[in-house]
Amino acid sequence: MKKAFFTFMLFTITGVLSFAQTRPTKQEIVNWIIEKVRLYSEYKLIESNNTKVATFFSIDANQNIEQHITGKGFTMIGTEKLEDICSAELDELNRIKIQFKQPIVITQLETGGKVTSGIAILYLNESKENNLRNRMIKALNDLGSYNCPKAKEVY
Repeated sequence: MKKAFFTFMLFTITGVLSFAQTRPTKQEIVNWIIEKVRLYSEYKLIESNNTKVATFFSIDANQNIEQHITGKGFTMIGTEKLEDICSAELDELNRIKIQFKQPIVITQLETGGKVTSGIAILYLNESKENNLRNRMIKALNDLGSYNCPKAKEVY
């Protein structure tokens, strides 16, 4: 009887666990984001205030995110860590907008001047993988749930 009960419980637990959704680990999410950004991040030429600007997003070996902004006569770089990402969404221009724990400090290389920005914009070449933009937003938000956990409200 004990053997039959043990066998029944083993099959029940195995069946329940096989249907359970497993959440990717933080490191699995980080690895996926790094891979996709390195493969598919692209330069984008945009016009802002009648000035043409090229922007590019990269991740270095130390998992620092760098937002490069280059225009006529200036280059700016903002650096932040992957562990400081809190959320991501599509903005009104259909770009990936990434929110961090605190504003990003962007340094103008020629003058050393600094400005802050609350977001970084990521452009991806989506011609190589289906639904890459939405999958990236999901991955960034999953990472944000590890980095910036929401306080549990009692009511």
